[in-house]
Amino acid sequence: DSLVGSKMITIRKAAILAVSIVLIRLILLATIKDKGIFLPIDDVLVTLASGLATVGMLYASLHSDGKSRIAWRILAAAQLAYTFGEAAWTVTEVVLHQNPFLSVADIGYFAFYPIFALSILILPSAPLSSRERLKILLDIGIAVSAFTLIFWAFVIAPIIVSGGALTLKLAVSVAYPIMDVLLFVALMELIFRKLSSSSTTSFSVLAIGLVILLITDVIFSIQTQAGTY
Repeated sequence: DSLVGSKMITIRKAAILAVSIVLIRLILLATIKDKGIFLPIDDVLVTLASGLATVGMLYASLHSDGKSRIAWRILAAAQLAYTFGEAAWTVTEVVLHQNPFLSVADIGYFAFYPIFALSILILPSAPLSSRERLKILLDIGIAVSAFTLIFWAFVIAPIIVSGGALTLKLAVSVAYPIMDVLLFVALMELIFRKLSSSSTTSFSVLAIGLVILLITDVIFSIQTQAGTY
């Protein structure tokens, strides 16, 4: 009971910290109208938040064992790559005063997707019968197929059509939505996988974070295509 209680306190504190960061960012967005002042503060805040997420995943790995420990470490590596992308984005945008889209920051962002997907695949789960495994694969296949068709029609195809000649910028613009499909596969695997009861809360929060990341990625892709970002 004491162990469960300490875990719940840890999760509660993490949730309070996450909500606080979001609220601080929203307050800054509402109160600071000067883009020159808001931009560096916001970029640094996002980079710090990403770094804190990396530390949190490393902390989770220290309090896990077996495959769970390996999964959390790989998750931390994925988040570290994302933090590198955020830091590079900040330096490019704030210090160098250049457009950070299509820069060294993309290396960190791109590395995040396959590493994250790998961590989800190696998560320990309850044993499944052949019938259960087949049903899960069919469910994931149907969901991923529908998601890919929708993504192609509303995100990927419009980017290709509006891009004109094939350029590196166009290739990168198309690569992000494709990586989002990989992220969706990881999400489906996380949702359908039978996790142990002790991992349910942590990975439920992780799944919610994945959904939010997918939504914001779509918004970013649409804004980039329209030139309104």
